[in-house]
Amino acid sequence: MSKRRKPQPRPFSIKPPAAEDEQPFMELLALADPDAPEPYAAVRVLLARGPQGPLSHGITLLLAARKNGRIIGVLNVSVPEWVVTHPGIPDEGGRGLLARSIAHVHGIAVHPDHRRRGVARALLEQARKRLADAGHLLLSLEHGEDLADFYRRLGFTTVGQLTIHTPGPLLTQPPSPGLAIAVQPISGRVRLCQVPGTADPIVEGLVGPYRVPANAVFLPGRGLFTPQ
Repeated sequence: MSKRRKPQPRPFSIKPPAAEDEQPFMELLALADPDAPEPYAAVRVLLARGPQGPLSHGITLLLAARKNGRIIGVLNVSVPEWVVTHPGIPDEGGRGLLARSIAHVHGIAVHPDHRRRGVARALLEQARKRLADAGHLLLSLEHGEDLADFYRRLGFTTVGQLTIHTPGPLLTQPPSPGLAIAVQPISGRVRLCQVPGTADPIVEGLVGPYRVPANAVFLPGRGLFTPQ
């Protein structure tokens, strides 16, 4: 009987960045949005303030992968911007509930010399654990078509649009132009439900114990319909 091989320790560590990490963290995070002149300006402000709860920097989770004292990978996760602006969310209570339930990866980047070595996977795994411990239920991100397989291997499901089941009308959010949305439940309470009539699964269990009826179908212009 062969012995099971013990997993090898990673050659890098992951933890939230400190205030003195601002410059190398921001330089690497900029790779996640290279076309913007000053991307993630709000993150720079958070780094200057230093770590604080409930996540690493208020309602934002910042993580840095470090090897031999050098930052080689970064991650920025916070509330999705659409939660603040979506016209289909009727009140501040609903926005607050979604803000506490959904976490969105606004930026993830790995130094070119350290790619394909599990750094991005490790950053996302650490984020999932910290977010789940804090009570979040769903992790989302946007990506280009060339990265669909990469995120699928990491457990994400790419959808044409994010569709959330609620007690009222379905809540939908399209991706940014040229990108796709990928989602991953990080709680057993949430699952992706495939409903006849729609190409994309519907997220259920995110805004309470409400479930998609077993015999429900999706009708364009009407949303979910349950035959009598």
